[in-house]
Parts: sequence; C-alpha cells; structure tokens
Amino acid sequence: MAYKQCEENTRQCMINDLDKIFIDNVFSLEWELEPYFKLASEFHYTVFVVTVENRHKGKNIHEISDEQIQKMAQKYKVVLM
Repeated sequence: MAYKQCEENTRQCMINDLDKIFIDNVFSLEWELEPYFKLASEFHYTVFVVTVENRHKGKNIHEISDEQIQKMAQKYKVVLM
C-alpha cells in the first residue's frame, strides 16, 4: 500500500506541475522504479536517481527487521541507462 500511495502522491505533484519532486523510497529492483519513469514521461519530467548507502550502520525508522533489510540488500543491483 505504501508504494501505491507514494506513486499516487507523485502523480498528484506532477498534475499540480511542481517544479521539483523528491521521492524518498526504497527501490531495490528496476521494476519498482518503472512507474516513476512512466509518470515522468507522461508529465515531461526529467528523472535523477540518487542512491544513498547506509555507511553508518544506522537503524531504520520504519520498523523493518534486519532480516528483511538484508534480503532487500541482496537483491539490489545498479542499472546504468
């Protein structure tokens, strides 16, 4: 549900023609980004992807287990376009 809500919030920002939209979400697989690239194309936005690595072993604020975070890290890959 959170992914769909984030996508809908992004759509609304684009409908409202905001100059800059920042999306703070966890995307570990390329298909998870695809809806945002489609929205950007539809509304004529340029997409910049910034990857932030957790270098300080900080704890997440979303109550996601360490096991789940490890699974997400294992499937993460960088795709250069």
